[in-house]
Amino acid sequence: MIASASKTLVTGCAGFLGSYLCEGLLARGDNVIGIDCFSDYYARSLKEANLAGLRGAQRFTLLEADLAECPLEPVLDGVDKVFHLAAQPGVRLSFGTGFSAYLRDNVQVTQRLLEAVAGRDLKAFVYASSSSVYGNQDVYPAREDAPLRPLSPYGATKVITEQLAGAFWRSAGIPVVGLRYFTVYGPRQRPDMASARRLAAACPTRASQEQPQRPGARMLPGPPDGSPTGSFMPRQRLGVHRPRDPADALRARRRPSPRRLPRPREPSVHRIVVLLPQGTLRVAQRVRDPRPGPG
Repeated sequence: MIASASKTLVTGCAGFLGSYLCEGLLARGDNVIGIDCFSDYYARSLKEANLAGLRGAQRFTLLEADLAECPLEPVLDGVDKVFHLAAQPGVRLSFGTGFSAYLRDNVQVTQRLLEAVAGRDLKAFVYASSSSVYGNQDVYPAREDAPLRPLSPYGATKVITEQLAGAFWRSAGIPVVGLRYFTVYGPRQRPDMASARRLAAACPTRASQEQPQRPGARMLPGPPDGSPTGSFMPRQRLGVHRPRDPADALRARRRPSPRRLPRPREPSVHRIVVLLPQGTLRVAQRVRDPRPGPG
């Protein structure tokens, strides 16, 4: 059990998974500090809606700040666990001039946090990696010890964050736990995610209740390379709504290598199936995306 006095920092608290994690931590008795910079990657109104159940909670403190610039000492005061979910998401925008934002928000912010917690009595530093680190593999599902072959600059930044975490574990003894997320879906998901757009096309009325419609939302992007399946994981399988003590993972694994999360579902991407809350299935017609893939 976690003592009620436990103080936990969650970065990216206004996001999809971050908001659920904060709610779960509060439910188990933690005092939670949530920090978010409310970047313009998608509408602030959606992030504010994610926080609706947290605002006013007695043991929740919200800080609006940029982790790349803000002083970290007051943020970390009294914190004994860190869940670092803040990052610049998305694959396509990481190519070209957009890469500087990924380098800043994914690599430099992680490095700043690791430097700041070095020497502190920290129980766990849990950080979000991505299945994008795997790239193309010879065998699926990919193993945790598979070679890392990212196909995008975004994936490359996640490889670097894993290497940074390992370096600080070896040099400073920071108890790091890395989690390689696959495509997670569910309420509060980002509106740019493929699963959100597929839901918008299959059931516009339902989708409009989850997020605002966007121009061209009825288009169902399929992979230009013709790959037959995609990896998807419902948010409930991650356990962010009922988090366990990360120290359990550290006791079970005495090395800093990231964990591959439970095997995701792999439905056909060319025959998109959207599971609706009523338990019915709706098949959306595939529309191939004419844009080139990430390479």
